[in-house]
Amino acid sequence: MGKQVVTPGGESESERFATLIRQHYDVLYRSAYRLTRSTVDAEDLVQEVCIRAYPRLGEIEGLEQPRGWLLRVLYRLFIDLRRRYERKNVGAIDEDEEFLRDEPGPPERA
Repeated sequence: MGKQVVTPGGESESERFATLIRQHYDVLYRSAYRLTRSTVDAEDLVQEVCIRAYPRLGEIEGLEQPRGWLLRVLYRLFIDLRRRYERKNVGAIDEDEEFLRDEPGPPERA
């Protein structure tokens, strides 16, 4: 991994980050689970928040309420991932079962 930066207080950057995340992990995970309804997806989402937050550790530590920042990042990542998923998983009309049936549809029955 990368070089660990030690602060004057004796804690490395990674230790400070672990302490920060430990304080907010339960709330982040519960929020991610509510959004995704999947333990695996919730864990992935929280991991992605951690990846985004680590380079901005100094900025986050300076915030009065870092939980709000972390939750906002989590929500925005969820929305971005959801949009990407919807764009990739658009089915063609000819794959839809309603169009593949040989029986007449509602317009023909009327």
